[in-house]
Amino acid sequence: MFYAHSTECSDARDWQGLADHLQAVADLAAKRAARFGWESAGRAAGLLHDLGKYSPAFQRRLSGSGERVDHSTAGALEAKTRFPDGLGHLLAYAIAGHHAGLANTMTALYKKLVTRRAPARAARIEACRATFASMLHETRLLA
Repeated sequence: MFYAHSTECSDARDWQGLADHLQAVADLAAKRAARFGWESAGRAAGLLHDLGKYSPAFQRRLSGSGERVDHSTAGALEAKTRFPDGLGHLLAYAIAGHHAGLANTMTALYKKLVTRRAPARAARIEACRATFASMLHETRLLA
């Protein structure tokens, strides 16, 4: 089981499951984006925003490892892959900045995404993508 958020409870019995979190955020983002005709884009952003939480490093962090984990770049890269037109860039921009804030320019986003493609990070991101793809297939999300 993969988790999105932890609590004081160390046995994880009340931790939020990652698939549940992604679905809840996707539903909320879709509802808000529907106001201006972008419901599908909002849903995609919600599903992809925490893709990097599928990494073993992030799951260890929830258990108290204290390691720093970039959990937004994987989702930003996936958005650019799934939506290669301008929409992918917009989604990647929002996803990459969903905690740290939006970058001042698309150039800053590009630099972040390109520098994250170092071999070790690329392998971790690919593992997240594979787990996420499996979850999408099981739940029929982003079909």
